[in-house]
Amino acid sequence: MKMRRLLPWILPFLSACNFCPDGELTNITRRIAVDVCTGEPQTPGKGGTTECNVTFANADLSVRNRSTITLHNVGEEEIQITGYEFTSTSDPAFGVEFLPSSIKAGISSQMVVTFRPLLESQVQGDLILKTNAQNALDPAEGQVRLHLVGAGVDNGLPGLQVDVVDGDTLGACCDLGLVAVGSIGNCQVRLTNNGTRTLVVDEVSFDAANTTSGVWTPVGALPTPGNTTEEDRFSIAPGSSQIISFRYQPTDVTSSRARVVIKSNAPRACGPIGQFAGPMCNRLAYEDPCPSGGAGSVSVDFRGQGANPPECVARIKTVNGETDFDARLIEPLDDVQLTAQDSRVSVGGLTITNYHWTITRRPPGSTVRLDTPDGMEPRFVFDNTSTNAITGLDVAGEYEVRCEVVDSQGTSSVNDGTAIVAFSATPSEAIHLQLVWNAPETDMDLHMVRDSGGMFTRNTANDCYYANCKPTNTSGAPEWDNTMGRTPGDPTLDVDDVEGYGPENSNISAPVAGRYQALVHYFSDHGRGDTVATMRVYVYGNLVAEYNALLTDGQWWQVGVVEWPASGAATWTEQDMIGN
Repeated sequence: MKMRRLLPWILPFLSACNFCPDGELTNITRRIAVDVCTGEPQTPGKGGTTECNVTFANADLSVRNRSTITLHNVGEEEIQITGYEFTSTSDPAFGVEFLPSSIKAGISSQMVVTFRPLLESQVQGDLILKTNAQNALDPAEGQVRLHLVGAGVDNGLPGLQVDVVDGDTLGACCDLGLVAVGSIGNCQVRLTNNGTRTLVVDEVSFDAANTTSGVWTPVGALPTPGNTTEEDRFSIAPGSSQIISFRYQPTDVTSSRARVVIKSNAPRACGPIGQFAGPMCNRLAYEDPCPSGGAGSVSVDFRGQGANPPECVARIKTVNGETDFDARLIEPLDDVQLTAQDSRVSVGGLTITNYHWTITRRPPGSTVRLDTPDGMEPRFVFDNTSTNAITGLDVAGEYEVRCEVVDSQGTSSVNDGTAIVAFSATPSEAIHLQLVWNAPETDMDLHMVRDSGGMFTRNTANDCYYANCKPTNTSGAPEWDNTMGRTPGDPTLDVDDVEGYGPENSNISAPVAGRYQALVHYFSDHGRGDTVATMRVYVYGNLVAEYNALLTDGQWWQVGVVEWPASGAATWTEQDMIGN
């Protein structure tokens, strides 16, 4: 009999055993066994894939309990684990904290199932594990079904109180009102644990259906679903609080809203904490009892509206009372007045109603402030407790201020540019000595001494100091240029600060040839102790030397000497010596 060869296309069907007699086993190379499964097929010591049960007995309410389940690859090929899902009837208290993505042949791995009960009763759920194992309950899907059972016990609970923080006021909604386009508003929410166990915030997110996307964003990282690594940072002890913030940045003049949902392990907190009713926000009580599946979920409503902002226009109005001035010639102690009178609104019919000024830069050692920072035209002043506030700039250096205005509908300006005024205070005198120190209620004295090679004798004609050199001194003032009266060659001391900080400034406009020594005397610490003094030396407006020294009550500090020649450039010689 002549035999026919089998056609090649028949072989795959035979090798897959598609025509095998009933009862004949096929070759299964991807096999899984789960240690909590007791039904067939059973792998000795490693479990099976049916009759799988996980029980959490008497678990404390709101506390996350964990069960570790071992998965064994008992086949010959790597098993892929593609995910999991809970059936629709499963209680939301169950979760999966960790699941491997694959298991190599002959290797075991673990998954972690969690149970955090929010109800004092027994609940159930079914977890479907998805794999490509060929021996699973449904080989086509590779599914293993785990039946979960848990019971909650009330041994004390966390509590959640949610408040919107508005300055010193607590509310139930955040209404930012009008916020300038291009600026940022901020809503702060305080979470307080008023229970007896640790409060864990699991998730903070925006409800997309009730949020204008793109203009509301969280400030910093917030907990997200399944991110259990955030638990430590968002765990709040009983009696403690934590603030979370949300940024509102309008891009146009339309109104915007947001709803933030906060999910936690507080089983008796649920529902909105407040609700807008027209212009008002009505505080609501938590639902009691919480609806099924709603326990631990609280919402907060925000709203705001963009507005075209006014523009602040700032400038220097006067220097020493004069409107005709050169800002490049401003000096220490000059009376500088600012103005924002040229500011303008962006919407017709509105007016500028409020002003606010901020000093954004000042020289080191300066304590200058503005006399009316919320006025339209403030002046610079500095405090000297012997004479109260002195109008003017206290020390040489760079100054910068910024203004903000508010229009009659409550919108604040956000512009820089025209809102900023910057200028320098530069000494015009040939020699300018500046002394400041870092302690209040202490008395340091600046001395400028002529023709002294070492320590000097006080109360001499060569010593310019508090007793003889202030502008108010009409007699006994030093005569250093051989011309009677106060003349450009004579020194002056602007202020004697007897109770802290300074400055004290000594100047000579047109010095004659000679040596001019800078000295500091710690006259009295008034019980305050050691103080750091700073001396700056300017020649023709240029800073040529700066020194710091820690001084004790009664000490003298010889800083250095300006050598002023009959012709040519002046020089500075450092001494920097401290003595008693």
